[in-house]
Amino acid sequence: MTRLSYAIATTAAVSLLGLASIASFAPRLIWNASASTPVGFYTIGDVGAL
Repeated sequence: MTRLSYAIATTAAVSLLGLASIASFAPRLIWNASASTPVGFYTIGDVGAL
């Protein structure tokens, strides 16, 4: 790889890490291990979709 491609890859990686640290991403997939429901992954939807 050339210096330019290393610079572009580094800039992209730092930008993505910066965005992930600033933005707030709500979890949409939850692992439930309790005995109240079957064990597994559950999705979280909007209240309007119910």
